[in-house]
Amino acid sequence: MSYYVNDIGVLQNTIVGPGMDFIREFFILIGSLTMMIHLHWRLALILFISVPFISWSVKKLGRRIKRAGSQVLDQLSEFTVIMQEILSGIRVVKSFAREDYEIGRFLAQMEANFKAIMKVTCFNAILTPVIEFLATAGISLIIWYGGREVIDGRLSPGALTAFLAYAINLSNPIKRLSRAYGSIQQGQAACERVFEALNFEPEVKDSPEAIPLPPILGEVRFENLSFSYEPGGQEVLKALSFIVHPGQMVALVGPSGAGKTTLVNLILRFYDVTEGAVLIDGWNLRSVTQRSLRGQVGIVPQETLLFSGSIYDNIRYGRLEATAEDILNAARTAHITEFTDNLTGGLDTLVGERGLTLSGGQRQRVAIARAILKDPRILILDEATSALDVESERLVRDALALLLKGRTSFIIAHRLSTIYQADVILVLNRGRLAEFGCHQELLAKNGLYASLYYTQFKPSETI
Repeated sequence: MSYYVNDIGVLQNTIVGPGMDFIREFFILIGSLTMMIHLHWRLALILFISVPFISWSVKKLGRRIKRAGSQVLDQLSEFTVIMQEILSGIRVVKSFAREDYEIGRFLAQMEANFKAIMKVTCFNAILTPVIEFLATAGISLIIWYGGREVIDGRLSPGALTAFLAYAINLSNPIKRLSRAYGSIQQGQAACERVFEALNFEPEVKDSPEAIPLPPILGEVRFENLSFSYEPGGQEVLKALSFIVHPGQMVALVGPSGAGKTTLVNLILRFYDVTEGAVLIDGWNLRSVTQRSLRGQVGIVPQETLLFSGSIYDNIRYGRLEATAEDILNAARTAHITEFTDNLTGGLDTLVGERGLTLSGGQRQRVAIARAILKDPRILILDEATSALDVESERLVRDALALLLKGRTSFIIAHRLSTIYQADVILVLNRGRLAEFGCHQELLAKNGLYASLYYTQFKPSETI
């Protein structure tokens, strides 16, 4: 965000202000030099003696200004991060009574910003006087040598006066250029950061030979799949192989950190597998375009994100070309109308930033309606009912039962009461497939699934 907001602002100010001054003064400089050489080339040569010193000073201080300017932008990025964290987490700050701590953190960052800006200011303050001194020294030499030329009769007083006028006219652009140069160096640092962001290559991208994925039935095959987030790092998933047939409901169960969410992220190709392959209807996901793949896969994530706007707009996000009737049906299926009917704006009620005006359960029902509207062939539910109360969960589970019928679905759940009807339950442990089977089969094995189950329910209880 800082790159695209703050850095572009710095770059814009450089181009509009100092950048245009630099171009104008550059042409004045070239014109004055040309006339000076035409009038008396030996006098002009004396002026050029100061050029190496000026160039060295500009190069030396310019590097430091650019480096310091980059540090200013880095500190500004950190400032943006802190502000975003404090404001978005204001309830957490208040609940722990950490206002003084956050004020201290804010002031410390402001102090770092101030020091970085003062560093740039100091270098700019040094650059201009140094260049002006060297330019003035050059003019002093011209006056001395030109006076000798006039005394010796080799140069007329009028020519010397004209030459000095051009020399003074030359010093003004040099002064202004030196002032603009510092800003240009800061703009160059911003430019490098902006283009670094623009040229960023995503780790997961379509291959040149990728083709659109045709309409799918929903078979998902994992072939000796392994995955780690960092090259050569610890494997999160290890040598997984299994097949999910079209229309099957698959539950993913296991301790926290077992790799359940990572596995479904590979289906959406948010990451590429380290080894092995994921295939849908026989198509390797690397061989098809991401847009065509994700257009046929729906997800209700564990952390529900709503965009600022209305409830209606957030549901419509699932399929932009949907009709009003389709959107209303999706809202009814997810039992959203049960609470929107009591709101003044109904489905047109604004949800605020990140859906702040809705409860956690209401946000999750909107996310479910969004997935319902998308009508995907493969549906992923990542703890989709975790934020619902008992009554809302019952209503949504009834809706999901209709939605899941005939679709391939992956359900991640820690509450085992939500997945006992799954066709297949995959039990993951430390990235490996520990057990698989239906609910009764896994209980009979008396393994990890049974242990998880009896941790939640007494052996005498039934779901």
